[in-house]
Amino acid sequence: MVIEYCRPSWPGKHSPTPWKAEKYKNGEQQAAAAYYGACVTIQMNRHSEALELCMVGLGKDNRWSELLWTAGLCCFHLNRLEEAIAWSRLAICAGHVSGLELGKYRWISNNLVGWYEGSYYVLRYAYHRLNNEANRIEAERCYEIAMKKRLAIVS
Repeated sequence: MVIEYCRPSWPGKHSPTPWKAEKYKNGEQQAAAAYYGACVTIQMNRHSEALELCMVGLGKDNRWSELLWTAGLCCFHLNRLEEAIAWSRLAICAGHVSGLELGKYRWISNNLVGWYEGSYYVLRYAYHRLNNEANRIEAERCYEIAMKKRLAIVS
């Protein structure tokens, strides 16, 4: 069971160090920088730092379901399963399956996995670790629905 869903798509040709959020002017840019930084930090297995970046980004612009989902992913890797579940549930509320679709009003690139099935991905493994079979099955069902919705958009 490996969770490696957080892959940033860099907005430019270069591989920047975008997590220096103070160099950007508006909150959306700062949140994007925090998100990209969190993704890179997760890939370096520095989940506590990535979680902090998620919180910084959410403080700059709270419309990022990707940041909520990534915070859940970090908590999962830190074995803080109740927090992972809480962050993932918040991401679902902000996301595009049954949530408020907050990301559609942003200008900066989006991670559709974070909008759709990413949170359910975290939930199903968190519930598995907690031996909560009923919720795991429900998260698995919702994961499949969310992934189909996302794939219907891209195809």
